[in-house]
Amino acid sequence: MKPRNKYEKGIIALSKTLRPLTTPQRRYAILNALPHLAKRSSKGVFRCLECNHEWKDKSKDIPEKVVCPHCGMELTLDKTPKRSFLFKDYFITITQRAGVQVVRTFYIESKIRQRQKAEYFISEVFQKWIDPSGRTTLVAKRRCMSYYIDQWVFSDPMEIRHEHNVHTIYSDCIYPKMSLINEIKRNGFKNDFHNINPSRLFKEILTDCRCETLLKSGYTELLRYILQNEKRDFTQYWQSVKICIRNGYMIKDPSMWWDLLSLLKYFGKDLHNAKYICPADLKAEHDRWYEKKEQKLAQERLQRDRERYFADLNQQKKDEKAYNRAKKKFFGIAITDGEISISVLKDVKSFYEIGAILHHCVATNKYYNKPKSLILSAEIDNKPVETIEVSLETMEIVQCRGRHNQNTEYHERILNLMRDNMHQIKSRMSA
Repeated sequence: MKPRNKYEKGIIALSKTLRPLTTPQRRYAILNALPHLAKRSSKGVFRCLECNHEWKDKSKDIPEKVVCPHCGMELTLDKTPKRSFLFKDYFITITQRAGVQVVRTFYIESKIRQRQKAEYFISEVFQKWIDPSGRTTLVAKRRCMSYYIDQWVFSDPMEIRHEHNVHTIYSDCIYPKMSLINEIKRNGFKNDFHNINPSRLFKEILTDCRCETLLKSGYTELLRYILQNEKRDFTQYWQSVKICIRNGYMIKDPSMWWDLLSLLKYFGKDLHNAKYICPADLKAEHDRWYEKKEQKLAQERLQRDRERYFADLNQQKKDEKAYNRAKKKFFGIAITDGEISISVLKDVKSFYEIGAILHHCVATNKYYNKPKSLILSAEIDNKPVETIEVSLETMEIVQCRGRHNQNTEYHERILNLMRDNMHQIKSRMSA
């Protein structure tokens, strides 16, 4: 759309002064954003799918990775019968213009075919301009109306646009040479994004002194968790966070610590007392208070009279309707590797059933009421193994918990399976 005011007109004018990708930047994107493959014939002949060079390796062992002697590219050996591949991803560069921080996001695609050199396509799709006050302006290409997020109209010019979920895309492929405004350096950023979207991190440390404090104090795990959860309960728990910082208590598992605070609040404990909020064994303390809450809730349920029982049923019906309305578009997602099956919880009743089986707080802390989270269950032989919370804002796994919040022997397999199939959730975001 057209710039609406003098500020936006200035942003568009500055956007036109940005340089296209340099050769080193393009090379970095190709090397780091996308996979590179090799094939091996039954006679032991390797073929590089980047430059089409062939060579023979006399080694009897078949390696997972090889290096092409011609182009020097490190290649992953593909053992499938596929002969052509299409890979897509994003690449980020960070620069500044006239005292405004610019986070530039590029779409990158590779087409790989046997006996042909790999073809690459790179195009800038959106920019986020962040001024020292944290004001953010989006300059982006137009997208087609589609369920898929990669439907950019590459021939269209970059224009001022309203932000959409697609513009929260985060790529961990970030060009290491950055040009930063002084305000971002002043507020604690030291060239490490800690797996946080750069534009989100910059905006938060410029507009929220609490985020600046967490970054400068080294509480980056907690900062990432808070931002993934849209600063849930941040204000009411901020004094507790400051007590942890003063006592040098490093929060290694932010999601469990946050749940501990909600449990302590439930029992009316002093959240400003280091005795409660800085436990030596976080998991043991969390589980202890969780068991107490479960016991108390069980006693309350036994003591309810008939009217309260039916009132609770009415509330459950309301929760069911609200949950179904918010998450219905994700129902039907099926992820499996043959043994582990992952699916979205389809009703509130499932939260309570799985919470009872795995003895964790997915139901007692009402995760079904979180609008920006999606809860999935990993099962083996129709028995719950772990539950997974995915942030619908960042498309990242917030937590993955098994029985008593322990990691099971399948934990890494479940995480890898979820990451490999995150596109199934992304594809339904626009539904």
